Formats: sequence, structure tokens, C-alpha cells
Amino acid sequence: MNLLVSFLFDRYMHSPKSWLHETKSRSKTCLFFIYLYISLYIDSKYILVSVLCNIIILIYFKNIKNNHKNFILQILLIIIYSYILLIKLQLKNIFCNKYIYTFFSYIYNKNILSIRMFLIFIHYFFITNILFITTIYEEVMFCFFNFLIDCKNYTINKIAFISIFSLQALENIIVKINRIIITIRTKKITKLFKYYIYIYFVSKLIEDIYADTYKISSVLYSRELNDELVYISIYK
Repeated sequence: MNLLVSFLFDRYMHSPKSWLHETKSRSKTCLFFIYLYISLYIDSKYILVSVLCNIIILIYFKNIKNNHKNFILQILLIIIYSYILLIKLQLKNIFCNKYIYTFFSYIYNKNILSIRMFLIFIHYFFITNILFITTIYEEVMFCFFNFLIDCKNYTINKIAFISIFSLQALENIIVKINRIIITIRTKKITKLFKYYIYIYFVSKLIEDIYADTYKISSVLYSRELNDELVYISIYK
């Protein structure tokens, strides 16, 4: 079993090459994680701006093969749409705007913690998404291996060891889910029968997850693998 195989590698291989691919993996990974750490302490409005920038970058990656035409068009549409909304808001009655602003301010202030947590989650999701479609998963892991070895912390090493096996299991689960979706979409079946098919495939998926978990546990037990041996194959 290859401990470092991940479904993230597949995403990297299918991502079109860009200027971020040419940046050194170690520098890029460190900068991204420093940025994620700093974002915990900045104002929510700046996190929102960062999320919008991340969306633009992902749109850029999606349309990079189309000579940037679709990318530029989508960005222009976003700008025009935002400008139209701004004009409409300015044309509204000042009295109505005051109450609308008060209403949204009340909603925001009442749920400020939940909104901030949601923005941070979305921000982390997009940043890690950009990182893993422009960097090989193994290179990201290797950036932290030296630190983990020097740290010699039992808890950190155990988390790293479990994460490696978890990603292997997640890869298998995602592959199976994709196969289920493709199978259902390619078959011409009625909606009622499709409902029963979904139930069957979900139950089958749960059984497969249980079987994979049992296999991984058996391999760990039979070969006496633990967090103290996770670095041997790399640095031996």
C-alpha cells in the first residue's frame, strides 16, 4: 500500500499549468499556511475580499485553456453585475436604504461569530484547494516532515500517521462515489427505481467503507506499523 497516494494528486494532474505551478513548492506551501494563520486575526471584510479573489483565481484555472477569453468575460460580467447592483442601491429611497442597512446590520451583529466562522471555513477551503491543484501532495507533506521529526511530539506524529491512512481511505471512497454517480446517470431508469438504486448503493458504500477500514486495521496490526515508523521509508 502506498502511504502517500492521495486523491489530491489526481486533481493536480488534471489542473492546467499556470504560473503557480512554477513556484517552488516549499516557498509556496509556507506562504500559503502563513497566510491561513494570519487570516484568523484579520477583519471579516478582508476575509470576504480574499474569498472573492480566490474564486477569481479558480475561475482563471478553469478557463486557462481557453486563451483567457472566458475568464476575462466572466470577470467583466461580475464587475458589471456588481456595478448595476450598486447603482440600484443608490437609486433606492434613502429611507428604505436606512431600514435595509439597519436590518442587515442587526443580522450581521447578531450572528457575527457564525458568519466569521463560515467565511474562515470557505477561505481555508479555497486556499487549500488552490494549493493542492498547483502542488503535488507529497511535496506539501515533505515540507512538514522535517518539522515533525524535530518536534518529536507523540500527538503530532500520531495525527500525521492517521492522516496519511485517512487520505488513502478517502481516495477509495471518492472513487466509489464517482462510480456510483456515473452508473446511475448512464442508466435510463425511472425516478422511483432510481430512489431504490440510491438506497442500495449507499448501503453498499457503507459496507465497502467498513471492509476497507478492516483491511487497513489488519495491515497495521499484522505488520506492526505505528506512528514511529511513518518516516522510515522516506529517510532510511
